[in-house]
Amino acid sequence: MAVTERPTGSRGREAQATKKVPTLEGLRGLAAVGVLAYHVAYEANVSHSMAEPGHNLWSVLANGLEVCLSPFFVLSGLLLFRPFARAAISETKRPATLPFLWKRALRIVPAYWAMALAVLLLLDWDKIDGLWFLLKPILMVHFVLTRNPMDWIPGLEPTWTVPTELVFYLSLPLVGWLVQKFASGGADESRRARRLVLPLSLIALASLGWTTFAYLPAMKADVFYYSFFPFGSFSFFAGGMALAALLAYAETRTEPPALFRMVAARPNLCWLGAGVVFLLNIPKPFGIPGMGTYGGLAQELTIQVLTILFAMLVVLPLTVPGVSSRLMDGVLGNPPVRFLGRMSYGIYLWHLPMIHFWFKNGSVFGNPAVPVGAFVGKVGFWELLAFVLAGSVLLATVSHYLIERPAERLRNLVGARP
Repeated sequence: MAVTERPTGSRGREAQATKKVPTLEGLRGLAAVGVLAYHVAYEANVSHSMAEPGHNLWSVLANGLEVCLSPFFVLSGLLLFRPFARAAISETKRPATLPFLWKRALRIVPAYWAMALAVLLLLDWDKIDGLWFLLKPILMVHFVLTRNPMDWIPGLEPTWTVPTELVFYLSLPLVGWLVQKFASGGADESRRARRLVLPLSLIALASLGWTTFAYLPAMKADVFYYSFFPFGSFSFFAGGMALAALLAYAETRTEPPALFRMVAARPNLCWLGAGVVFLLNIPKPFGIPGMGTYGGLAQELTIQVLTILFAMLVVLPLTVPGVSSRLMDGVLGNPPVRFLGRMSYGIYLWHLPMIHFWFKNGSVFGNPAVPVGAFVGKVGFWELLAFVLAGSVLLATVSHYLIERPAERLRNLVGARP
Protein backbone atom coordinates (compact mmCIF):
# COMPACT_ATOMS: atom_id res chain seq x y z
CA MET A 1 0.00 0.00 0.00
CA ALA A 2 1.64 3.21 -1.14
CA VAL A 3 1.97 6.36 0.93
CA THR A 4 0.10 9.29 -0.56
CA GLU A 5 2.03 12.42 -1.40
CA ARG A 6 2.92 14.41 1.69
CA PRO A 7 0.70 17.50 2.10
CA THR A 8 2.56 20.78 2.18
CA GLY A 9 1.92 24.04 3.97
CA SER A 10 -0.05 24.70 7.15
CA ARG A 11 -3.29 23.33 5.74
CA GLY A 12 -1.46 20.19 4.68
CA ARG A 13 -0.05 19.78 8.17
CA GLU A 14 -3.52 20.14 9.64
CA ALA A 15 -4.87 17.49 7.29
CA GLN A 16 -1.99 15.23 8.21
CA ALA A 17 -2.58 15.74 11.91
CA THR A 18 -6.31 15.09 11.76
CA LYS A 19 -6.52 12.37 9.11
CA LYS A 20 -6.38 9.53 11.60
CA VAL A 21 -8.43 11.11 14.36
CA PRO A 22 -11.42 8.73 13.88
CA THR A 23 -9.28 5.65 14.44
CA LEU A 24 -7.38 7.22 17.34
CA GLU A 25 -10.75 8.11 18.83
CA GLY A 26 -11.88 4.52 18.42
CA LEU A 27 -8.65 3.27 19.97
CA ARG A 28 -9.37 5.28 23.10
CA GLY A 29 -12.82 3.73 23.25
CA LEU A 30 -11.63 0.14 22.99
CA ALA A 31 -8.77 0.80 25.41
CA ALA A 32 -11.16 2.25 27.98
CA VAL A 33 -13.47 -0.76 27.69
CA GLY A 34 -10.42 -3.03 27.98
CA VAL A 35 -9.35 -1.37 31.24
CA LEU A 36 -12.93 -1.67 32.52
CA ALA A 37 -13.07 -5.36 31.60
CA TYR A 38 -9.69 -5.95 33.25
CA HIS A 39 -10.94 -4.58 36.58
CA VAL A 40 -14.27 -6.38 36.30
CA ALA A 41 -12.46 -9.67 35.61
CA TYR A 42 -10.32 -9.12 38.70
CA GLU A 43 -13.38 -8.38 40.82
CA ALA A 44 -15.19 -11.45 39.52
CA ASN A 45 -12.05 -13.49 40.26
CA VAL A 46 -11.82 -14.82 36.72
CA SER A 47 -8.42 -13.33 35.82
CA HIS A 48 -5.33 -15.24 36.82
CA SER A 49 -1.66 -15.35 36.03
CA MET A 50 -0.52 -18.54 34.35
CA ALA A 51 1.60 -19.13 37.46
CA GLU A 52 -1.50 -19.29 39.67
CA PRO A 53 -3.53 -22.47 40.24
CA GLY A 54 -6.88 -22.87 38.52
CA HIS A 55 -6.11 -20.80 35.46
CA ASN A 56 -7.68 -21.39 32.05
CA LEU A 57 -7.42 -19.72 28.66
CA TRP A 58 -10.06 -17.08 29.39
CA SER A 59 -8.59 -16.23 32.78
CA VAL A 60 -5.09 -15.62 31.44
CA LEU A 61 -6.40 -13.61 28.48
CA ALA A 62 -8.43 -11.44 30.86
CA ASN A 63 -5.34 -10.94 32.99
CA GLY A 64 -3.49 -9.82 29.87
CA LEU A 65 -5.88 -6.88 29.41
CA GLU A 66 -3.55 -4.85 31.63
CA VAL A 67 -1.92 -3.66 28.39
CA CYS A 68 -5.02 -1.59 27.58
CA LEU A 69 -3.90 1.33 29.75
CA SER A 70 -0.62 1.93 27.91
CA PRO A 71 -2.09 3.37 24.65
CA PHE A 72 -3.51 6.32 26.60
CA PHE A 73 -0.05 7.37 27.80
CA VAL A 74 1.57 6.77 24.41
CA LEU A 75 -1.14 8.83 22.69
CA SER A 76 -0.61 11.68 25.15
CA GLY A 77 3.11 11.69 24.41
CA LEU A 78 2.48 11.54 20.66
CA LEU A 79 -0.21 14.19 20.32
CA LEU A 80 1.04 16.68 22.89
CA PHE A 81 4.75 16.54 22.12
CA ARG A 82 4.31 16.77 18.36
CA PRO A 83 4.20 20.61 18.17
CA PHE A 84 7.24 20.78 20.46
CA ALA A 85 9.09 18.30 18.25
CA ARG A 86 8.10 20.27 15.16
CA ALA A 87 9.44 23.45 16.76
CA ALA A 88 12.73 21.74 17.66
CA ILE A 89 13.28 20.23 14.22
CA SER A 90 12.07 23.13 12.08
CA GLU A 91 13.28 25.86 14.46
CA THR A 92 9.86 27.43 14.75
CA LYS A 93 8.08 28.83 17.78
CA ARG A 94 7.08 26.45 20.57
CA PRO A 95 3.50 26.36 21.88
CA ALA A 96 2.92 29.09 24.46
CA THR A 97 3.11 27.64 27.96
CA LEU A 98 0.10 29.19 29.70
CA PRO A 99 -2.43 28.45 26.92
CA PHE A 100 -1.08 24.92 26.65
CA LEU A 101 -1.43 24.24 30.39
CA TRP A 102 -4.85 25.91 30.51
CA LYS A 103 -6.20 23.71 27.72
CA ARG A 104 -4.79 20.55 29.28
CA ALA A 105 -6.26 21.42 32.66
CA LEU A 106 -9.67 21.98 31.08
CA ARG A 107 -9.40 18.59 29.43
CA ILE A 108 -8.95 16.50 32.56
CA VAL A 109 -9.61 18.51 35.72
CA PRO A 110 -13.34 19.46 35.63
CA ALA A 111 -14.59 15.92 34.88
CA TYR A 112 -12.21 14.47 37.45
CA TRP A 113 -13.33 16.96 40.12
CA ALA A 114 -16.99 16.14 39.46
CA MET A 115 -16.36 12.42 39.80
CA ALA A 116 -14.14 12.81 42.88
CA LEU A 117 -16.68 14.99 44.70
CA ALA A 118 -19.49 12.58 43.86
CA VAL A 119 -17.48 9.63 45.19
CA LEU A 120 -16.47 11.47 48.36
CA LEU A 121 -20.03 12.53 49.13
CA LEU A 122 -21.81 9.32 48.09
CA LEU A 123 -19.37 6.60 49.11
CA ASP A 124 -16.98 8.10 51.65
CA TRP A 125 -19.09 10.59 53.60
CA ASP A 126 -18.46 8.80 56.87
CA LYS A 127 -14.69 9.06 56.35
CA ILE A 128 -14.60 12.83 55.96
CA ASP A 129 -12.87 14.10 59.09
CA GLY A 130 -11.98 17.57 57.88
CA LEU A 131 -11.31 19.80 54.92
CA TRP A 132 -7.97 18.14 54.16
CA PHE A 133 -9.65 14.80 53.45
CA LEU A 134 -11.60 16.52 50.67
CA LEU A 135 -8.68 18.57 49.40
CA LYS A 136 -6.25 15.67 48.97
CA PRO A 137 -8.08 14.12 45.99
CA ILE A 138 -9.07 17.53 44.64
CA LEU A 139 -5.40 18.53 44.59
CA MET A 140 -4.51 15.06 43.24
CA VAL A 141 -2.07 14.27 46.05
CA HIS A 142 -4.10 11.48 47.67
CA PHE A 143 -1.86 8.73 46.28
CA VAL A 144 1.39 10.49 47.14
CA LEU A 145 0.23 10.95 50.73
CA THR A 146 -1.13 7.41 51.22
CA ARG A 147 1.53 4.75 51.71
CA ASN A 148 -0.75 1.78 52.39
CA PRO A 149 -2.99 0.70 49.47
CA MET A 150 -5.58 -0.44 52.01
CA ASP A 151 -6.03 3.23 52.90
CA TRP A 152 -6.84 4.34 49.35
CA ILE A 153 -10.13 6.20 49.13
CA PRO A 154 -12.78 3.71 47.91
CA GLY A 155 -14.02 4.70 44.47
CA LEU A 156 -10.87 6.62 43.55
CA GLU A 157 -8.61 3.60 43.08
CA PRO A 158 -7.81 4.13 39.36
CA THR A 159 -7.25 7.88 39.64
CA TRP A 160 -3.48 7.58 40.02
CA THR A 161 -3.37 8.05 36.26
CA VAL A 162 -4.92 11.53 36.42
CA PRO A 163 -2.06 13.13 38.42
CA THR A 164 0.33 11.12 36.24
CA GLU A 165 -1.07 12.84 33.16
CA LEU A 166 -1.07 16.18 34.95
CA VAL A 167 2.60 15.87 35.92
CA PHE A 168 3.38 15.09 32.28
CA TYR A 169 1.46 18.18 31.15
CA LEU A 170 3.27 20.39 33.66
CA SER A 171 6.67 19.07 32.63
CA LEU A 172 6.13 19.19 28.87
CA PRO A 173 6.79 22.94 28.30
CA LEU A 174 10.10 22.63 30.16
CA VAL A 175 10.98 19.43 28.32
CA GLY A 176 10.08 21.09 25.03
CA TRP A 177 12.35 24.03 25.80
CA LEU A 178 15.27 21.81 26.81
CA VAL A 179 14.81 19.57 23.77
CA GLN A 180 14.77 22.55 21.42
CA LYS A 181 17.92 23.97 23.00
CA PHE A 182 19.67 20.63 22.59
CA ALA A 183 18.41 20.05 19.05
CA SER A 184 19.52 23.53 17.96
CA GLY A 185 23.08 22.19 17.83
CA GLY A 186 22.14 20.33 14.64
CA ALA A 187 23.06 22.03 11.39
CA ASP A 188 19.95 20.92 9.51
CA GLU A 189 16.55 19.35 10.10
CA SER A 190 17.88 15.81 9.79
CA ARG A 191 20.59 16.37 12.37
CA ARG A 192 18.21 18.17 14.71
CA ALA A 193 15.79 15.25 14.47
CA ARG A 194 18.54 12.80 15.35
CA ARG A 195 19.51 14.91 18.34
CA LEU A 196 16.03 14.35 19.79
CA VAL A 197 16.86 10.68 20.30
CA LEU A 198 19.14 11.32 23.28
CA PRO A 199 16.81 13.35 25.53
CA LEU A 200 13.84 11.09 24.79
CA SER A 201 15.96 8.02 25.55
CA LEU A 202 17.05 9.59 28.83
CA ILE A 203 13.41 10.14 29.82
CA ALA A 204 12.60 6.50 29.09
CA LEU A 205 15.67 5.24 30.96
CA ALA A 206 14.95 7.47 33.95
CA SER A 207 11.42 6.07 34.08
CA LEU A 208 12.70 2.50 33.96
CA GLY A 209 15.17 3.54 36.66
CA TRP A 210 12.30 4.63 38.87
CA THR A 211 10.59 1.27 38.36
CA THR A 212 13.86 -0.42 39.27
CA PHE A 213 14.03 1.63 42.46
CA ALA A 214 10.39 0.88 43.37
CA TYR A 215 10.83 -2.89 42.98
CA LEU A 216 14.19 -3.33 44.67
CA PRO A 217 14.04 -6.01 47.38
CA ALA A 218 14.78 -3.34 49.99
CA MET A 219 11.61 -1.46 48.93
CA LYS A 220 9.29 -4.45 49.38
CA ALA A 221 7.26 -2.83 52.17
CA ASP A 222 6.50 0.26 50.06
CA VAL A 223 6.50 -1.18 46.55
CA PHE A 224 2.86 -0.36 45.84
CA TYR A 225 3.37 3.17 47.14
CA TYR A 226 6.33 4.03 44.92
CA SER A 227 5.13 2.08 41.88
CA PHE A 228 2.14 4.41 41.48
CA PHE A 229 4.25 7.58 41.37
CA PRO A 230 4.01 9.37 37.98
CA PHE A 231 7.68 8.89 37.08
CA GLY A 232 7.27 5.16 36.50
CA SER A 233 4.91 5.87 33.59
CA PHE A 234 7.10 8.40 31.78
CA SER A 235 8.61 5.67 29.61
CA PHE A 236 5.18 5.32 27.95
CA PHE A 237 5.05 9.05 27.29
CA ALA A 238 8.59 8.88 25.91
CA GLY A 239 7.50 6.20 23.44
CA GLY A 240 4.74 8.46 22.15
CA MET A 241 7.14 11.42 22.06
CA ALA A 242 9.50 9.40 19.88
CA LEU A 243 6.66 8.77 17.41
CA ALA A 244 5.86 12.49 17.51
CA ALA A 245 9.46 13.36 16.69
CA LEU A 246 9.40 10.95 13.75
CA LEU A 247 6.16 12.46 12.45
CA ALA A 248 7.55 15.98 12.80
CA TYR A 249 10.67 14.94 10.92
CA ALA A 250 8.57 13.34 8.16
CA GLU A 251 6.88 16.69 7.58
CA THR A 252 10.22 18.16 6.51
CA ARG A 253 10.90 15.50 3.87
CA THR A 254 9.54 14.94 0.40
CA GLU A 255 9.93 11.18 0.84
CA PRO A 256 8.59 9.35 3.93
CA PRO A 257 11.14 7.84 6.35
CA ALA A 258 11.97 4.16 5.90
CA LEU A 259 9.86 3.12 8.90
CA PHE A 260 6.81 4.86 7.44
CA ARG A 261 7.32 3.12 4.10
CA MET A 262 7.49 -0.24 5.86
CA VAL A 263 4.29 0.48 7.79
CA ALA A 264 2.57 1.71 4.63
CA ALA A 265 3.44 -1.52 2.81
CA ARG A 266 2.05 -3.82 5.56
CA PRO A 267 0.13 -1.78 8.17
CA ASN A 268 -1.66 -4.82 9.61
CA LEU A 269 1.67 -6.41 10.51
CA CYS A 270 1.99 -3.83 13.29
CA TRP A 271 -1.22 -5.10 14.87
CA LEU A 272 -0.07 -8.67 14.37
CA GLY A 273 3.10 -7.74 16.22
CA ALA A 274 1.03 -6.13 18.97
CA GLY A 275 -0.92 -9.37 19.30
CA VAL A 276 2.30 -11.33 19.65
CA VAL A 277 3.52 -8.91 22.33
CA PHE A 278 0.17 -9.25 24.13
CA LEU A 279 0.63 -13.03 24.23
CA LEU A 280 4.27 -12.73 25.32
CA ASN A 281 3.20 -10.57 28.26
CA ILE A 282 0.71 -13.12 29.57
CA PRO A 283 2.98 -15.86 31.04
CA LYS A 284 4.75 -13.60 33.60
CA PRO A 285 7.75 -15.95 33.70
CA PHE A 286 9.51 -13.98 36.44
CA GLY A 287 6.45 -13.73 38.69
CA ILE A 288 5.90 -15.47 42.01
CA PRO A 289 3.89 -18.67 41.42
CA GLY A 290 0.66 -18.91 43.36
CA MET A 291 1.01 -15.51 45.02
CA GLY A 292 -1.58 -13.71 42.93
CA THR A 293 0.98 -11.03 42.10
CA TYR A 294 3.64 -10.52 39.47
CA GLY A 295 6.31 -9.55 41.94
CA GLY A 296 9.97 -9.03 41.37
CA LEU A 297 12.02 -6.40 39.60
CA ALA A 298 12.72 -8.50 36.49
CA GLN A 299 9.02 -9.17 35.96
CA GLU A 300 7.96 -5.55 36.37
CA LEU A 301 10.62 -4.30 33.95
CA THR A 302 9.54 -6.99 31.48
CA ILE A 303 5.90 -5.91 31.78
CA GLN A 304 6.82 -2.26 31.29
CA VAL A 305 8.89 -2.86 28.18
CA LEU A 306 6.32 -5.19 26.61
CA THR A 307 3.38 -2.88 27.30
CA ILE A 308 5.26 0.08 25.81
CA LEU A 309 6.00 -2.00 22.71
CA PHE A 310 2.37 -3.13 22.52
CA ALA A 311 1.04 0.42 22.60
CA MET A 312 3.51 1.72 20.03
CA LEU A 313 2.74 -1.12 17.61
CA VAL A 314 -0.98 -0.41 17.97
CA VAL A 315 -0.64 3.36 17.55
CA LEU A 316 2.03 3.56 14.83
CA PRO A 317 -0.05 2.52 11.79
CA LEU A 318 -2.85 4.85 12.88
CA THR A 319 -0.57 7.88 12.68
CA VAL A 320 1.51 7.35 9.55
CA PRO A 321 0.23 9.87 6.97
CA GLY A 322 -1.57 8.41 3.99
CA VAL A 323 -1.82 4.87 5.39
CA SER A 324 -5.16 3.11 5.73
CA SER A 325 -6.29 -0.37 6.63
CA ARG A 326 -9.73 -1.88 6.22
CA LEU A 327 -9.18 -3.86 9.38
CA MET A 328 -8.26 -0.83 11.45
CA ASP A 329 -10.92 1.38 9.93
CA GLY A 330 -13.53 -1.32 10.53
CA VAL A 331 -12.51 -2.02 14.11
CA LEU A 332 -11.82 1.54 15.25
CA GLY A 333 -13.61 3.79 12.79
CA ASN A 334 -17.19 2.57 13.22
CA PRO A 335 -19.65 4.92 14.98
CA PRO A 336 -20.25 2.90 18.20
CA VAL A 337 -16.53 2.53 18.93
CA ARG A 338 -15.87 6.18 18.09
CA PHE A 339 -18.67 7.16 20.47
CA LEU A 340 -16.97 5.13 23.20
CA GLY A 341 -13.78 6.97 22.33
CA ARG A 342 -15.40 10.34 22.90
CA MET A 343 -16.69 9.06 26.24
CA SER A 344 -13.46 7.23 27.12
CA TYR A 345 -12.25 9.61 29.82
CA GLY A 346 -15.55 9.45 31.66
CA ILE A 347 -15.72 5.67 31.26
CA TYR A 348 -12.30 5.40 32.85
CA LEU A 349 -13.21 7.75 35.70
CA TRP A 350 -16.54 6.14 36.56
CA HIS A 351 -16.00 2.41 36.12
CA LEU A 352 -14.54 1.78 39.62
CA PRO A 353 -17.27 3.79 41.38
CA MET A 354 -19.79 1.69 39.43
CA ILE A 355 -18.26 -1.48 40.93
CA HIS A 356 -18.74 0.00 44.39
CA PHE A 357 -22.33 0.88 43.50
CA TRP A 358 -23.00 -2.72 42.46
CA PHE A 359 -21.92 -3.97 45.88
CA LYS A 360 -23.76 -1.12 47.66
CA ASN A 361 -20.42 -0.31 49.23
CA GLY A 362 -20.53 3.18 50.65
CA SER A 363 -22.20 5.77 52.82
CA VAL A 364 -25.15 6.35 50.52
CA PHE A 365 -26.10 2.70 51.07
CA GLY A 366 -25.63 2.92 54.84
CA ASN A 367 -22.38 0.96 54.75
CA PRO A 368 -18.82 2.08 55.42
CA ALA A 369 -16.93 1.88 52.13
CA VAL A 370 -14.18 -0.75 52.17
CA PRO A 371 -11.51 -1.52 49.55
CA VAL A 372 -13.05 -3.06 46.45
CA GLY A 373 -10.80 -6.09 46.84
CA ALA A 374 -13.00 -7.22 49.73
CA PHE A 375 -15.64 -8.35 47.20
CA VAL A 376 -13.44 -10.38 44.86
CA GLY A 377 -15.23 -13.52 43.70
CA LYS A 378 -18.66 -12.50 45.00
CA VAL A 379 -20.19 -11.70 41.62
CA GLY A 380 -20.28 -13.18 38.14
CA PHE A 381 -18.23 -11.60 35.39
CA TRP A 382 -20.95 -10.98 32.80
CA GLU A 383 -23.51 -9.49 35.14
CA LEU A 384 -20.96 -7.15 36.66
CA LEU A 385 -19.59 -6.24 33.23
CA ALA A 386 -23.06 -5.37 31.93
CA PHE A 387 -23.83 -3.20 34.96
CA VAL A 388 -20.47 -1.40 35.07
CA LEU A 389 -20.26 -0.83 31.32
CA ALA A 390 -23.82 0.50 31.03
CA GLY A 391 -23.50 2.70 34.10
CA SER A 392 -20.07 4.01 33.13
CA VAL A 393 -21.16 4.89 29.60
CA LEU A 394 -24.27 6.64 30.95
CA LEU A 395 -22.35 8.71 33.50
CA ALA A 396 -19.55 9.38 31.01
CA THR A 397 -22.11 10.69 28.51
CA VAL A 398 -23.59 13.01 31.12
CA SER A 399 -20.10 14.17 32.07
CA HIS A 400 -19.13 14.69 28.44
CA TYR A 401 -22.07 16.90 27.55
CA LEU A 402 -22.54 18.73 30.85
CA ILE A 403 -18.92 19.15 31.96
CA GLU A 404 -16.26 18.28 29.38
CA ARG A 405 -17.73 20.02 26.35
CA PRO A 406 -18.69 23.22 28.23
CA ALA A 407 -15.15 23.28 29.66
CA GLU A 408 -13.72 23.08 26.14
CA ARG A 409 -15.50 26.32 25.26
CA LEU A 410 -13.26 28.09 27.77
CA ARG A 411 -10.09 27.07 25.95
CA ASN A 412 -9.51 30.49 24.40
CA LEU A 413 -9.84 32.47 27.60
CA VAL A 414 -6.06 32.13 27.95
CA GLY A 415 -3.92 32.91 24.93
CA ALA A 416 -4.83 33.96 21.40
CA ARG A 417 -7.54 32.24 19.44
CA PRO A 418 -5.91 29.68 17.10
